[in-house]
Amino acid sequence: MPDRGLLQDDILLWLRLVRTWNRDMAFGIADLFGLDIGDAAVKAVLLKKASGGYRLIGAAACPIEASPSDADRHRLNTIEAIRRCVASARIETKSAVCAVSGPEVAVRTFEFPDLTAEEMEGAVTLEAAQVCPFDVQNAAVVHQVVVKTHGKTRGVLATATNAVIEARRTLVEEAGLRCALLDVEGLALLNALGLVQAGEDSDRPKAQAVLNVGTTHATLAVASPDGIPFVRDVPVPAETPQMQDLNTPLAAKGMAVDPARADGLRPAMEDVAKTIRFYQAQNPALTLEGVRVCGDLTASRAFMELVKATLPVPATVWNPMQEMDCNSAASGKNLIRDQGPALAVAIGLAMRTV
Repeated sequence: MPDRGLLQDDILLWLRLVRTWNRDMAFGIADLFGLDIGDAAVKAVLLKKASGGYRLIGAAACPIEASPSDADRHRLNTIEAIRRCVASARIETKSAVCAVSGPEVAVRTFEFPDLTAEEMEGAVTLEAAQVCPFDVQNAAVVHQVVVKTHGKTRGVLATATNAVIEARRTLVEEAGLRCALLDVEGLALLNALGLVQAGEDSDRPKAQAVLNVGTTHATLAVASPDGIPFVRDVPVPAETPQMQDLNTPLAAKGMAVDPARADGLRPAMEDVAKTIRFYQAQNPALTLEGVRVCGDLTASRAFMELVKATLPVPATVWNPMQEMDCNSAASGKNLIRDQGPALAVAIGLAMRTV
């Protein structure tokens, strides 16, 4: 079972990524909702805390009209999709929790000797400069100390470029909303994974993994018993004529796709498999029994067959909607069965608000 305290409370420190341009926003704002803005679709989820879990108030998912050769048109189409999505979910609040991901975002672990608070800030910045694939001088860097033992300090740092942060904020504002909090997509997935109930105890500690596959990248996130999250983004090949069916968001449940077309994602899934093996090699004392797979493409049987054949551990489609009370939802009930796996990131973001 993931450390729920880390994933749902302490991890709010990651949201300081937005503090430089949203100082007037308080973390205690009520009625925030999760807004997952992708390249091909937008998802919105509003939750409320309920006894023993969460209750779905509203949810919706809207595709973004494709405009591959016109960046300005794509931005306008995204803004329109955000507006339609929020309206469809019947969400009245204007304050959203959003996420960033991709090559200009990184989550990495660190291990230092005992340091003062001032020394820790400098050490984290230096570590980020060494391990992140972009210039951290033009990025926001935050960290969380997770474990202190035997004179050593272990934790996690998260960083995102200022350009990515500003672009997300501007996009949300142009849609008539406020980006009250900003998360990292992989950490939002781990937050949603906190819905999963603990399994039977075993002699060997277990890690839990979730894989979200989008149209431009796949995010692998692993929660370990010690509370140290592992997050990696793997690029997905650019859309080709063979991939058009697979990259159509919000596909019908059980969509039939030619296996030859699904095979276009094989290189990305092989990279995910390598990443899983790397994690296992770095954490030999942990058992990783499987991966929960979510995202738009889980609707494709051919894609899931590829995932199951490629990854080194069992893979199953994960619908986090099935682990919460959806009976009183004012909107989005039709999404529970068909689109639940595609809403995992939005659910994790919405859980930050309750």
